[in-house]
Amino acid sequence: MKLDEIINSWENRPQAFTGQKTDVATFIGPNSESWDKGMYEEALRMEQSGYSPEHIWSKTGNGKGLDGEWRQEISDHNANITPWSNLVDKVNNNNTSEYSSLWEYLQHDDLGKAYPGIMRSQVGVLPSEGEDNRSYASHFPQGLGGDGEGKTKWASINTDGMNTVFKAIGQPEQEDKGQVYDLDVINQWLVDNNKNPSEKALQYHNNMALPNQVLWGGKKVDGSMRTKDDIISTMLHENQHGIQSLEGWGDGVANQPWKDFVSGNSEANNILGQVWGHDRWDSFPEDYKQYEAYYHQPVEVEARLTQSRQNLDEEQRRQHFPFEAKSNANPYGYDVNPNAVKGLLDLFNNR
Repeated sequence: MKLDEIINSWENRPQAFTGQKTDVATFIGPNSESWDKGMYEEALRMEQSGYSPEHIWSKTGNGKGLDGEWRQEISDHNANITPWSNLVDKVNNNNTSEYSSLWEYLQHDDLGKAYPGIMRSQVGVLPSEGEDNRSYASHFPQGLGGDGEGKTKWASINTDGMNTVFKAIGQPEQEDKGQVYDLDVINQWLVDNNKNPSEKALQYHNNMALPNQVLWGGKKVDGSMRTKDDIISTMLHENQHGIQSLEGWGDGVANQPWKDFVSGNSEANNILGQVWGHDRWDSFPEDYKQYEAYYHQPVEVEARLTQSRQNLDEEQRRQHFPFEAKSNANPYGYDVNPNAVKGLLDLFNNR
């Protein structure tokens, strides 16, 4: 995904905000330190024995996302904005341009345990110049910074992350002068100098590089102030995209190529026509068709799902199966038809 594609994406339109207390459930994969291997193996045994996905979830907390990959869930109910960051004021005042680490803005011990190093991933707080096309936040799947030409392209880490790597290889820490370090340059330096970080250090290295995000300043589209819970919800939405990158979920499904394909493919249009009704779908302007394509993108559907499972304790999480369309009986599922999304994903993967 290119920088201009991300900045101009539909990411985090007001539909993503609930205005309620943030108690979101972040989905994790087998690369997480919090992955319960025993429950995962039990889920596989239950699947082989013919148990339903809902029953497997209720007993093991394991389920398959829209891409068919297994997921577990951690709670975000203790997530909070750090009191020293003044993040709410900075965002609403729309006059701050800074980069730091996630831990400087977000308190979330369970997330740090699940993905060691993720709290040292890079976060930018930048002013938004446009009112009409504002995105509240953006996730940069390969970081922001660097030359963008090597194997890892834009992936980078800041001084906070770089010092973690230095510590792992016995190098002195560097003074933080606000730089970002291109991951290709770092990796080549490690090879040229025969430095061998431990496996744990490399895990930190990857966790720091991939979940980068930017919060764009400004109030909501309706002119109201963005609350602490709005901003936490936004950060967790974007962080879910970071986890998707770390787990390899949705590889190759960037926003603009997905939107262009879905809005321009006759079979994909037929799927969304069935969702909306063909006459109504055909009457939509092109920009709204692109928005609906974005709205049905699997990684976006999942990131919104993390925002919908609010105020659920552990027992309630097991009772409410996440990987189905929400209904009156279960309001904590996908906000779109999952079969339509799977159909679109199959078409995109086989294009």
